[in-house]
Amino acid sequence: MAQCLFSALGELHPDAAIDVLAPAWAAPLVKRMPEIRRQIDLPLKSGALEFRMRRRFGRLLRGHYD
Repeated sequence: MAQCLFSALGELHPDAAIDVLAPAWAAPLVKRMPEIRRQIDLPLKSGALEFRMRRRFGRLLRGHYD
C-alpha cells in the first residue's frame, strides 16, 4: 500500500487534493487514509492488459487533473 507516500505528499503539499485510482475492493482501506480526497474505481480486471480500455479511461481523466 502507498500509505507512506500519501502521508508524505500530504505533509509536503497540504493544500493538494489527492485522489487514488484503485480497484473497488480497496475502498475500505482508502477510506481510512485522511490524505485521500476520493477513490476512483479502476474498472479493469486484475492482471488484464486491456490497453484500449486503459487508454479510454485515461483520456476521460485527463481533463480533470494537472
